[in-house]
Amino acid sequence: MAQINGTSPGWFVHDSSGALIRAELFNDAEDRDQYLGLYIRYSQIANEYHNVDNWFGYGLYKALLPLTTRVSDGSIQGAIAKAALDRLEADGYDPQKLAEALEVSTHHSDARLYEDPTLATRLCNAAYAYLSRFGIKYVLIALDELETPAEASTYGLEVEDLKRLDGRAIKLIGKAIKEEDPRRKLPWLRYVALCSPAIGDELRLIYSTARRFEMKELAQNAFSDVSDFVRTLNESGKLADRRYPEGLVEAAYAMSGGNFGWFNVIMAVVDERLRYLTTQAKAGPTGQAARALTLEP
Repeated sequence: MAQINGTSPGWFVHDSSGALIRAELFNDAEDRDQYLGLYIRYSQIANEYHNVDNWFGYGLYKALLPLTTRVSDGSIQGAIAKAALDRLEADGYDPQKLAEALEVSTHHSDARLYEDPTLATRLCNAAYAYLSRFGIKYVLIALDELETPAEASTYGLEVEDLKRLDGRAIKLIGKAIKEEDPRRKLPWLRYVALCSPAIGDELRLIYSTARRFEMKELAQNAFSDVSDFVRTLNESGKLADRRYPEGLVEAAYAMSGGNFGWFNVIMAVVDERLRYLTTQAKAGPTGQAARALTLEP
């Protein structure tokens, strides 16, 4: 999504020789600009009215709504929508015109959007007709789970609700993969489903889907990847004059349990501590400051 919307800080991969190189998902900017990247959660799609015939269009309708206003709610969905909005507005995009295409002022209910056989498709095609003026040929939606305690609390979901959502997700995705007619209504729409290993395992058991979709499993970064990451930041001047003691970054990554989010949290604390120790050292060559710079407990 970041690469599509022009907000990616860059990707690095190892080539066949093992060298670290920058990588892009698209061959050139012209290919990238044909896509619009959006984000939505399962919980926004799976409700009591959902059905396989209309969920493709319903999901797109919900994912497009943040583009009808310049107000962001600070969520992942809102952040990705804002990046897409910033990109489109540079070419003269008007959120109000998309709102008109989606008939936002009519306040269509979830029940009608799902149960009316043509409404969601008609609204989405009207939205696509407007977006195509800006060179958009495909809309790519990341369909994500809602599984963290913080998100569950934010959206008022209990454990039983989460289990129900997981069950609906398996049913919904499995059927959508098998039944191609609903997807033909919006041939320019693409979904990338982000799911937990549990849901992935369930989908693998639906053998009739094996020839219709490809499943990729994301692996955790290795210690060597983290070392290369920090070395790359250093070579690009993003670490200023800071030098981490040997093994510190790898130790922080081990403490995070291989979770890059927690790794960033730990390194933020480490950076703050290093700044404090550096300031103390510059204040005067005292024994206490000298001992502190060894990062002793």
